[in-house]
Amino acid sequence: NARPQMVEGWQISDDRLTWTFTLRPGLRFHDGEPVRSQDCVPSIRRWGARDTFGQVVASFIEEMRVLDDRRFTVRLK
Repeated sequence: NARPQMVEGWQISDDRLTWTFTLRPGLRFHDGEPVRSQDCVPSIRRWGARDTFGQVVASFIEEMRVLDDRRFTVRLK
């Protein structure tokens, strides 16, 4: 079973191609700054470019987009 550490929940579109993730409230970096979607999307992209498994995952992603501080979407191909 998946046990996300940073995600409070997610919603899946009817066509199952768009996933909207909501970050848990109160997430902080080591320096006390809040973790936001604007931080997560580039981090996922970096992982997808460097990691072998990340490259496989990235090959199925059409688009990642920030919606607001706590929500972002991943649209699959």
